[in-house]
Amino acid sequence: MADRSSASYHAKWDVVAADCDEAIEEEERRETEASNRALGIDTSAPKSQREASEREKNTELKAARRALDVQEKDKEARTVYVDDESFQSREVDLDREMKGADANANVESKKPVVVHFRRCTDGQYVIPAHPTRAVTKVFIEGCKKCTFTFQCRVLTAFAEVWKSSDIACIHSPMGNGDQGSDVALSTLSTYQLDDVNTLSLRYPSRAHFLSVIHHDATNLSISFDDGSEGLEFEGEPPASNDADQTQIDDDGAAARPSAPAAQSPIDPNRYHQLLSRFVDGRALTERVVRTETNAYPTTTREMQGAAAPPAADAASAARAAEQKARGNECFTSMAYAQAAVYYTEALALDPSLFACLSNRAACWLKLGTPEKAIDDAKACVAQDPTNTKAYFRMGLGHHAQGEYREAVEALLQAEKHAPSSGPMKKQIDEAIRMAQMKASKQANA
Repeated sequence: MADRSSASYHAKWDVVAADCDEAIEEEERRETEASNRALGIDTSAPKSQREASEREKNTELKAARRALDVQEKDKEARTVYVDDESFQSREVDLDREMKGADANANVESKKPVVVHFRRCTDGQYVIPAHPTRAVTKVFIEGCKKCTFTFQCRVLTAFAEVWKSSDIACIHSPMGNGDQGSDVALSTLSTYQLDDVNTLSLRYPSRAHFLSVIHHDATNLSISFDDGSEGLEFEGEPPASNDADQTQIDDDGAAARPSAPAAQSPIDPNRYHQLLSRFVDGRALTERVVRTETNAYPTTTREMQGAAAPPAADAASAARAAEQKARGNECFTSMAYAQAAVYYTEALALDPSLFACLSNRAACWLKLGTPEKAIDDAKACVAQDPTNTKAYFRMGLGHHAQGEYREAVEALLQAEKHAPSSGPMKKQIDEAIRMAQMKASKQANA
């Protein structure tokens, strides 16, 4: 006999009861509709333009939520978990791991996956290159005394490590040499750390490393196979005014003994993270500042405009092109927030990459923040007045905010600079037609 006191038993009846409630509500709805039809009452029509607009917004919101749910479920279905292993030394076969997670799963081998290591100890893992499948992101959680060798292509070039200790990450990019775009795109160049003790990162050269954002992390070391000077960080020292106390400077200078009279005007309580990287060939560890208008990590030095010259040098321009390419890869794989980060980094390295403003506007549209898309699109056309895509995205941003007249104006500019034929022209024409129709209804409401 089944255990009727069990949680599973009651959970089943909760489902049955919910189904019954839905059936009763549906029956009552049908009876009400039949009665209204008999009386000649049309309750389905909106009673005002405002109600019609609200219904349309609700419909769009439900569709967006359904799409997001599908995306989240698809993301979860494409996560490779390596859990609770000890004293293992093996390759992580992405195809085999995906099939092992769900024997009935039908996962296309070309779709990228997330790799998540959890609670592994004393292990050595190699994630090899895959002929068709890339990795979107890497997570290392609660692991101890493990070495990870990454040979695979990582679309976002981003890894997160937390609650872990004695971790070594070795980066062995795809391809030969250090200058190819495929090689650069395959590297985990950015790490975010939280509650990590002793982490070493090894790269072929500095060209493969970007930065480490860390909080509550100690004994961080970064080394390069080509002999370039590395970076070491033992941990943030306690605040002190003593002359012999080594501090991390707010102005971006390398860590050094502080002068007796030096006192930062910045409130240290505002800082929760540190940023370690190379700037102009120097290893720097700076405190991160996140302002209300900029959600991305920056520093006091950058906010004061002391770092970047007006024009990017050749090295910065090349690095900016890499970040832009990474942003394009992330956008293609629907990692829109990460793509926006890379476009932001590309612009910081080379402000003349105006296309990144337009591309970032596309990210904001996908992320549901049309006001930011409009701002970026306007900034782009201010520098590049013939950028068709920027005008188009500006129009879509205004349309999303119900600003149909402004949408029409922007889209007409896009049409003016668009090719005379092709998919882009068709998209613009359709968008103009819809915006003009909406603008007409809005004007007559």
